[in-house]
Amino acid sequence: MRLLLVLTDEPIMGLGVIATLAEREGWTSIVSDPTCFSANLASCKPHVVLIDLDCGSFNLLVEARRTLPESKLVLWVRDIEIETAFQAIRIGVSGILKKTDSLEALRQCIESVADGLPWLDKALACGVTSSRCVKLTARESQLTSLVADGLKNKEIAEHLNISEGTVRIYMSMLFRKLGVKDRYELALCALKNMAGTRSIQGDRSGMGLRQSFMVSKPPAQESAAPHRPAKIG
Repeated sequence: MRLLLVLTDEPIMGLGVIATLAEREGWTSIVSDPTCFSANLASCKPHVVLIDLDCGSFNLLVEARRTLPESKLVLWVRDIEIETAFQAIRIGVSGILKKTDSLEALRQCIESVADGLPWLDKALACGVTSSRCVKLTARESQLTSLVADGLKNKEIAEHLNISEGTVRIYMSMLFRKLGVKDRYELALCALKNMAGTRSIQGDRSGMGLRQSFMVSKPPAQESAAPHRPAKIG
């Protein structure tokens, strides 16, 4: 008998999942709210954990992955950015299911993931596979996080105990590496990729952490058109 653990703070939705999966032989399900999640993880060994992202943070994904490394994780969402989906997959999520999907899709997702097959809808799969993964150094990760917090070059320099000139050099390198044209796009890229992971890191500066960003577009290419200097200050 396979066990599904559903984490949600909407009991009616949880019971709906149980009723849907009950039609399949060989499955049993239990529902947990966030306050009992840790206890339920410790007391049972589910084959699949369906986590409602609306009721918690990425910390729940990490807790489930650490506590039950052999369990398959499915993220249950209303909507999700491609970058957030990428970060969830890096944590160890095997499937991402939208709440607007059909009941048959729910059944197929749970069973496919339990059998070791990934589950992503076509748009997400296309977005993830057509994008590139960019690995940042610990210093680059710090800088992108601080830019996302709205700090100017002088403030970043003071925070990291480096010169403003060094900050400008790092900014220029990051623009090329991530294929962005200015600090606004850099901040937007950082915010999308850090949407779930900041709660895990705790330290908003990203001190000592090496991050991987998903970038949806290729690096900026040189063209014959006159080049307008990017604003890095």
